[in-house]
Amino acid sequence: MLLGLRIENFVLVERLDLRFHEGLCVLTGETGAGKSLLLDALQAVLGARMSPEVIRNGARFAYLEATFSLTPELRDLLQREGFEEIAEEDTLVLSRTIQRSGSKSRLQGQLVSQSLLRTLGELLIDSAGQHENQILFRPDQHRALLDSWGDEQHQALCAQMQQIWQQLSACEAALQASLQAQQEQERQRDFFEFQLLEIDEAALQPGEEAQLVLERERLRHADKLQRNLRRAWIHLSEGETLPSICERLEEVVKMVSNSQQHMPELESLSHDLDHTLAQLQAAARSLEDHCEQVEVNPARLEEVEARLYLLQRLRSKYGETEATILAHAETLRSQLEHLRSNRQRQQELESERSQLISQAQVIAHQLSAARLELARRLPPVIERELKDLGMGKTRFEVACNPGPLSAYGQDQVAFLISPNPGEPLRPLARTASGGEASRLLLALKVVLNEAQAVPTLIFDEVDSGMGGKTALAVAQKLSRLAQARQVVCISHLPVIAAMAGQQLWIEKHLQEQDTRIEVHSLDAEHRIEKLAQMASGKITPSSLKNAREMVRHAREYNISLAVS
Repeated sequence: MLLGLRIENFVLVERLDLRFHEGLCVLTGETGAGKSLLLDALQAVLGARMSPEVIRNGARFAYLEATFSLTPELRDLLQREGFEEIAEEDTLVLSRTIQRSGSKSRLQGQLVSQSLLRTLGELLIDSAGQHENQILFRPDQHRALLDSWGDEQHQALCAQMQQIWQQLSACEAALQASLQAQQEQERQRDFFEFQLLEIDEAALQPGEEAQLVLERERLRHADKLQRNLRRAWIHLSEGETLPSICERLEEVVKMVSNSQQHMPELESLSHDLDHTLAQLQAAARSLEDHCEQVEVNPARLEEVEARLYLLQRLRSKYGETEATILAHAETLRSQLEHLRSNRQRQQELESERSQLISQAQVIAHQLSAARLELARRLPPVIERELKDLGMGKTRFEVACNPGPLSAYGQDQVAFLISPNPGEPLRPLARTASGGEASRLLLALKVVLNEAQAVPTLIFDEVDSGMGGKTALAVAQKLSRLAQARQVVCISHLPVIAAMAGQQLWIEKHLQEQDTRIEVHSLDAEHRIEKLAQMASGKITPSSLKNAREMVRHAREYNISLAVS
């Protein structure tokens, strides 16, 4: 609930420090005294747009501060927003400093955005009247008001719908992320498959390039190799005009062997020469074999050159060696498998989404049927309440039309009203005046058994154009609401003010160079005087007596409410 409101240099207010009680609090005063200004200040604290023109003339800035008691819903919101320490406290202090260059909002002294304050405001107050956040003028709130009238089974159905929608939203988000990445994945898939095919088709073998380099060198110099090897072989084993080296060495071996018979010390030399001859003969045979292996083959040389070019191109793209290229190929295979699994996951998400949509549609259909029943039952109850509030000719209807599937089902709920006989039913925003909207919201709050969780209700111009029994009915309904929550009401009617547990009197003082507003919380004696003044315009014995009678009646009614 609202505990306090501090206002400095705001419009006509130089400084006010107000304390509010629980239950019904009525703001009273002469017309034009500035009663709505207090509500404007409260709305400004809660993030409403404000022009620098609200700064009091001659002041550098305006300062507004509101203190609230914390509710469980507020604690949950504060924890979600990262204000865990504040959520543990008993009170919440919101403030706003308005300067000509801009404004700053604070939560318990910490700078916060005005959007956060507006979010907090929706959990703190529910205001109806001449302010921009009239709940009845917001069609998006009509469904919530209708749902709040439902029983536990209806509330469970609403909760089930929101739960399945959260699952559907999470699935849809995951699927959309997958679909958005799909095009890039397809490009990657094509690129990976191209690279892998290029490597696989090359059929690389470790160490292949070194062997091909050697083969290329042999093929490039085949003619020269053949000539050199053949000449070397001829010199060793087949002399053309002169005996070959082997033939000459054979003669030397024979000569030394023959001489060995007469010089035994030649045995070692003879053995060495014989061994050398054997080596040369083996070398000659090897030269002959190598000569035969050397082949002049331009076609093979072209194949080797092409293969080496392919290997070089692959090295420049995928790695320095055959081993690193083959390792890159394995990485590509793994990535392609990952892309295939992503596609499979996408198919699973599409299947899950279809199932969740089917489940959501079933629940939404059940919820639509339940809302149609509520929409049938609510209007006559509201119309009975409106009759007590001086709107006996008013027709009220709840329209439930099909809409897109959402967390709240598939219904678009709208409150329709015809204030006067013969007028067609129209949306509230295009039909109801501020006073009619206030009384309609009052009727709804009574009928809906205070189902809304907002701890403070504010009514502006709730008594517009009424008096007598109607005013008394409004006063009694406000008092009924105030049994469960705080109700702040601006009123010109003494019967409503008399019903309040707290009455604030707003006065405007005109001076030569200045205009000031003062607010007084009335004690019992001064309250009787102001009620008498409100009733007859002046204080007389009869008006004082009438005021005391109103207070007595109000006290008796409030006691009966407390007992019941």
